[in-house]
Parts: sequence; structure tokens; C-alpha cells
Amino acid sequence: EFRRVLFRSLAIRLGLSKLLSRRAGKRFDILIIDEISDLDVHGMGKFVELIHQVAKDYQQIFVVSHIDTLKDSFQQVIQVVKTSDGSHVYM
Repeated sequence: EFRRVLFRSLAIRLGLSKLLSRRAGKRFDILIIDEISDLDVHGMGKFVELIHQVAKDYQQIFVVSHIDTLKDSFQQVIQVVKTSDGSHVYM
């Protein structure tokens, strides 16, 4: 059930993004999705498929997540690691 709610929410966000883009007469080039969690392996696979499907509509897509296995699903990853010396960014 959670997976259905999540994907409905994503569909609504993507639809609103396209609607607002058309009304503004401009294309939104960036999509940011924050904290996808609580998905099983199948749901995570479907999420990654969805991101790859909509990638043609955006120049950049940022997925903010604490799920390490998602890193393997994307070509480019920006990783922020917090240490006692402060936060470090790796690409």
C-alpha cells in the first residue's frame, strides 16, 4: 500500500511540474526527489525505472537518499559523508 501511495505522489508531482512548466512557458530542467524510503526491493526497482523513464524530460535529476543501494542505479552520484572533520563531498 505504501508503494502505491508513493508512486501516486510521484505521478502527481511530475504532472504538476509539467503543468506549471507549460503555464509558465518555460521548461523545468531540474527535478529533485527527496528521501525515497520504505520500499522493498521490487518497489525500489520500479522507482529507478520511473526515474530513468522521465530522465529524457529533465537535464538533471537529483535523488536525495540514505539508501546506499540506490547509488548503483545511477551513472553519476554525489555522495556527502559526515565525519568528525566535517562533511565531505565525493563524486
